[in-house]
Amino acid sequence: MSRKYKITYSPDALDDLKDVYSYIAYNLLEKNTARDLVIRIRAEIKTLNRFPERYPLVAWEPWHSHNVRTLLVGNFTAYYSVNNETDTVLIGRVMYAGRDVEGMVHEGRLY
Repeated sequence: MSRKYKITYSPDALDDLKDVYSYIAYNLLEKNTARDLVIRIRAEIKTLNRFPERYPLVAWEPWHSHNVRTLLVGNFTAYYSVNNETDTVLIGRVMYAGRDVEGMVHEGRLY
């Protein structure tokens, strides 16, 4: 039987999801689309409770050395780490896939 991991969200990741919802619901005036997208992202993240290491590590430092992985959901990427000692997955950020996340990391603005 495979291990089951607990999914946790950083405050930044929760803020990211709120921002995704707010932008789509209030700027694009698509509340149903916003709700459905956040539900879809959270549902995909929930699948990390089994075999969370199946998705790739980021290729760039310093996140690669910190074992940060990526889960792509549509146009969004969830950045997360796995703690095998406590059987937990920490969702660190959820970002629009078109953003220069690597550049933001190097500037010290993320995670």
